[in-house]
Amino acid sequence: MYPFNTNTRSIKALDCNVAVAGWDASAKTIYACLFDLLVDTINSSVRQDTNSQMQIGVLDIYGFKCGALCLTKNKLEKQLEELTWRLHLEKKIRVSNEKAKHVEISKLDKALHVVNLKLDATTLEAINENNKNAILQNQLQLWLEEKIALEREVVTMDEVRKENALLKGLLDAFEKKNAYLELELVNARKDHDETIKKMREFELKCSQLRENVKSLEENPSSLEDENHVLR
Repeated sequence: MYPFNTNTRSIKALDCNVAVAGWDASAKTIYACLFDLLVDTINSSVRQDTNSQMQIGVLDIYGFKCGALCLTKNKLEKQLEELTWRLHLEKKIRVSNEKAKHVEISKLDKALHVVNLKLDATTLEAINENNKNAILQNQLQLWLEEKIALEREVVTMDEVRKENALLKGLLDAFEKKNAYLELELVNARKDHDETIKKMREFELKCSQLRENVKSLEENPSSLEDENHVLR
């Protein structure tokens, strides 16, 4: 005969009173079955017939049963105290673990917040750096364009310098030629003045000769006198 069958259910609860009641009921059932088994064993050992009226009954071993029950009760009370202590200890450990978990979670949240702040700062710094790089790239592009424009201007200025040098050479040659022409003009003017002077002198002489001829034509006797004198 077993104290439990397949229909028996174990009740688990954190309530101490319920636990004590469950343990007491189980213990009583177990020890009732044990004592019934003990009585049957004793009767069998003394070779008593099961139908005999001389069988040892429960009352014959009542003292043993009471002592055993008291001992069992004390053991159960100790076990209950131990279980209660373990329950409180586990509860404290659980509460401590929960607190430690909350503290750790709080630390992790703070660390995550710090990491997020650093990540945001790094992202912002990367964006600023990209913007700076874009600005520098634009400035570099503008500088390259200005450099190309300056190089073109330098080439143009070199060509202009060459043209200026050529024009200067032509101007020098023109100035020399102009100076030569001016000198020739001065000489020509001198010659012209001398020619005009000579022509005027010649005209004056011609005029004097005409007057002389005229005067001679008008006074031929005087001419003869002069010739005579000259002879």
